[in-house]
Amino acid sequence: MALAPARSNIKLAAINQWGVSDTTQSDTGYSAIPYLKNAKASIKTLATNNSLGQPMPYAYELSGSAQFPAVRTTANMIKLLDALGTDQIEHRIAFVDGRIISSKPGTSTPSPTGFGTKWKLVSDTDMSSEMYVELSIARKLTIAEYTQILTSANAPAFGTSATFTNMTSLTRADIVPAGLKTVGLGAASAGTYADVMSNIRSTKFSAELLTTMDSHGQYVGFAIKIDFDVEGMETSEVELLKWDDIADRANECQLTWSNGLVCSMPTQLGITTEVVVDKDSDDISVIKVSGSGIILPSAWDALWGA
Repeated sequence: MALAPARSNIKLAAINQWGVSDTTQSDTGYSAIPYLKNAKASIKTLATNNSLGQPMPYAYELSGSAQFPAVRTTANMIKLLDALGTDQIEHRIAFVDGRIISSKPGTSTPSPTGFGTKWKLVSDTDMSSEMYVELSIARKLTIAEYTQILTSANAPAFGTSATFTNMTSLTRADIVPAGLKTVGLGAASAGTYADVMSNIRSTKFSAELLTTMDSHGQYVGFAIKIDFDVEGMETSEVELLKWDDIADRANECQLTWSNGLVCSMPTQLGITTEVVVDKDSDDISVIKVSGSGIILPSAWDALWGA
C-alpha cells in the first residue's frame, strides 16, 4: 500500500473522548469519562539494530495519558478507581476527527485485549488549581496488533459499562479546586482527630496506583500509595512542643479539602515533621507535616465520604 500524500490527511491532534470498560465484569459498553484535558497518545516503533547499525522494527509500544478534573462526587469517580486500576480494562480513545484507538475492536481483535491501566489522584496546589485524576495506559503491540487497534471501522461504539456507568453522571459542578483546608490527627483508630491543623499552606496530596509490568508491557496494579505534605503556619514554642507527642504515636489522619471532599484514614498513614526557619524577615517559619502509607486497593473506597 503506497502512501498517498494529500492535504486532507493532515489531522488535528486532540483527543476528545476516552471510554473505559471492565472485561472482568458483565460490561458490554464503554463509559466515556467526561471533561478530559491534556490527553496524549503515542505508538512508537521497537527495533533492534543489524550489523550495519540499521534499526529493524519488530513491535510497537503504546502509551497514553489524560487528566480528568471532575472528581467531586466520589461515587462517580474516586470510588471507581480501585476497579479501574486492578481489573483488566478496555479503552476506546476517540480523536476529534473521528479516528479511534481501540483495545478491543469488533473484528481482528488483539490477544489478549486491553491496555494496562494506572491512575493517580492529584491535589498538588492550594486553591489556585483544580484537583484531578490522571489516567495512563501502556501496552506492547505486535506488527499485526498495530493495525488492529487503529482500524476505526472495527472499533466498538460508546455506550455505558456496568462497572463505570456512574462516570457518565459527572457534571461541571464536579470540577473543583485543589487545596486542603484542614488536617486532623489523633491517636490511631480513636475516631476523634483531636489535633487539627487549619492555618496551613502549600498543601499537596497524591494517591497513586502502584503497578508492575506483565509480559505484554501492561500495567498491573497491586496497591495504592498515599502521600500528603502541608506547611503548618503556627510555630509558637507552645505549639511546637506538642509535636513530639504526635510524632511518637500511631496516628489517625483526616484530610478535608476546600472543595468538601474528606478522606479519613484511621491507621493507614505514618506522620513525620520538620521545623523550617530558612528565610529572613520576608517570610514566616513553618512546620512541615507529611504523611505516607500504602494500602490494598480493596481498602480504598472506605476512606472516602460522599
